[in-house]
Amino acid sequence: MANAPQLDVSGKKAKDVSLDDAVFAAEVKPHLVHEAVRSELNAQRAGTSATKSRGLVSGGRAKPWRQKGSGRARQGTIRAPQFEGGGHAFAKETRTYVAVDETRQKVRRSFWPPDADRGGGNGGRGKPRQELSKFAEGRRRRAERARRRRRRLGALAARQRDGAARDPGEGAVMDASQIVLAPIVSEKSYEGSTRGTYTFRVHPDAHKTQIRQAVAELFEVKVRRVNVIKVQAKPKRRGMLRGSRPGWKKAVVQLRAGDTIEIFEGAQL
Repeated sequence: MANAPQLDVSGKKAKDVSLDDAVFAAEVKPHLVHEAVRSELNAQRAGTSATKSRGLVSGGRAKPWRQKGSGRARQGTIRAPQFEGGGHAFAKETRTYVAVDETRQKVRRSFWPPDADRGGGNGGRGKPRQELSKFAEGRRRRAERARRRRRRLGALAARQRDGAARDPGEGAVMDASQIVLAPIVSEKSYEGSTRGTYTFRVHPDAHKTQIRQAVAELFEVKVRRVNVIKVQAKPKRRGMLRGSRPGWKKAVVQLRAGDTIEIFEGAQL
């Protein structure tokens, strides 16, 4: 186990601290040290340098001169990149230079070589093991909160996009009745039922395995094949108002020879 001096506020050695090999005896990786130095230098950059593109520059809505007969080259706007005061073709945008968290963690561990008890590493200014564990626990909690937030936003966006009336909610396990929403009875589907093929409207987030298991559970049949089709949103217009009908998902299920589903038998079209 390596030892490192702990310094007081005046910079003098107060005592020696034992460092856990599992944390501080990691192999030194020069490329990570190089990335850490670059990250520290990049973090000092403001990253606020930006210019305007043609779409952000005001003015220039009319042609500066007519298309032909002026003797000059054709121009559509005075805000083009070749004009003074025009927008840039490849405008700069604000950006960040901060390194990702995974690289930071690897760099912190690689800063402590195995000979840290001989004064190597970062001069003995390491945190005690308890503080490091608290730091790692805090980072883990923050990462978990961020993952939960992304899942909630993703589920909300999916519900708003698909408009599913029977959404089971975030993180819930869908049962068979929530996966298979309703049978689709049409001339084409009724003709397919004579060949052992049935069509259902299914949940927008359901995949083939879930649909196969749900149909087998609900109707006590054996499913040979499942084909999933996404019906795209259909644009609609009423006078000056434009909108779209939400899309949905349907599944064409092929049953084993001899199996049938009674709800399709004797349907009148």
